Amino acid sequence: MTEEPSPSVSVIVEYGERFRRQVVDADQPSPDPLMAMKIVVDGEYLMGNSKPGHGAGGYMTDVFGQYLAVVEDLHTGEGYVPLGGFDSVDRYVVEHCDGPTWTTIEPRVDHVELAHCLTVEGVRSPEKRLSSVRAVTVPVDSWTEAVVDAATEYYRRMVDSNPPLRSDSELQSLRTTLDSLD
Repeated sequence: MTEEPSPSVSVIVEYGERFRRQVVDADQPSPDPLMAMKIVVDGEYLMGNSKPGHGAGGYMTDVFGQYLAVVEDLHTGEGYVPLGGFDSVDRYVVEHCDGPTWTTIEPRVDHVELAHCLTVEGVRSPEKRLSSVRAVTVPVDSWTEAVVDAATEYYRRMVDSNPPLRSDSELQSLRTTLDSLD
């Protein structure tokens, strides 16, 4: 029996003019810029699409902090991290930009099921998700690698673009979490 290849998973953050305005050119650079994020599984967009700016908006340092907390928890097995204001016993919820979109991450032994939800009802119950919302199942290791790679790139771009941001407590926390996952 041939083993099926693992799906490719990418977490993509758009670094463009919006990033430059908030992090590089601003009089008071933001350590938590509002940017667009996309999730792509096997070449298909789970969140966002191929058009620039068409992703889930979010304050990226906060969003990556949420995703990394999930990754940490998936690997330590210490129990669910309450995220996005939802107490859930069977899924993690990452909130983008104080809603109105969320990513649900449901553990399935050595896989996770990912869905980008557009309603609170869809977050709480998969049966109530909009028909345009699809869920995909990917290996935990593929998901972990995609999140850690994207968060590492984000941190590097932030501090390379504006070195004084290295002293920001949120970015230091992000770096500490990334170091713990190495």
